[in-house]
Amino acid sequence: MIVHRNPSESHSTKREHDSTRRGRGNAVDEPRKMASKEGSDEGSAPREADPLASVWRGIEGELEGAGRDDPRRLASVGFAGLARRRGASTLSLAYARAIASPSEPVLLCDLNWIHPCLHEMAGVNLQPGLDDVLERGVAWTSVLRGSDYPGIWILSTGGLGEAIAMDAARIAALLVRIRREASRFRRLVVDLPSIEESALALSLGECFERLILVAAPFGDPFRAIERVRRVPRSVKARMELLVNQGARP
Repeated sequence: MIVHRNPSESHSTKREHDSTRRGRGNAVDEPRKMASKEGSDEGSAPREADPLASVWRGIEGELEGAGRDDPRRLASVGFAGLARRRGASTLSLAYARAIASPSEPVLLCDLNWIHPCLHEMAGVNLQPGLDDVLERGVAWTSVLRGSDYPGIWILSTGGLGEAIAMDAARIAALLVRIRREASRFRRLVVDLPSIEESALALSLGECFERLILVAAPFGDPFRAIERVRRVPRSVKARMELLVNQGARP
């Protein structure tokens, strides 16, 4: 098991981060284990100096190889906490920011219908969103919005309800379509509900080249761990574990 540790540095709160942004102008078959100091979803956001930069570079190196295998399909990375308040949403945005540029944009998709927050963190509205796509047949490109961050585009959850959000087959079909049609993007990054609250992330596991599971240093719920243990080996092979030192109980 590979362990990545980042420097122990302070993190800005979400409010401080938002102010800075406006000022600028606008066990799982031994998955890889990484350690983070990022804050949790509620109350913190990624910093300018990302202590996980080397981890993101490692993932990108692996995905570039995957992209060469099938250049017609956009490679994707999913993020899900083992439980709530593990910081998966914050980390998905941090990863997107680390690899995005105006010439190589990143598509950030918020499927965390239980606790949607990426739209606030990225400075876009909750609506329109994926409920329009999945429930009303609207084209996904029509609800795509540019964010406050250069090179990052957002698909918000909108008013996605439980009945649709738990239809893994329908969501998987949408992700397949996006990956085939979004050729101008460098990467698809998807924020997902925690494993404890929903099995959606694990059901969609084969839609991702990498599924990053965010854990806490003080332990995680038995229910979530059991769900992970029961997934097929083909999904486990795509998983990596990230231990977030900033996670909250």
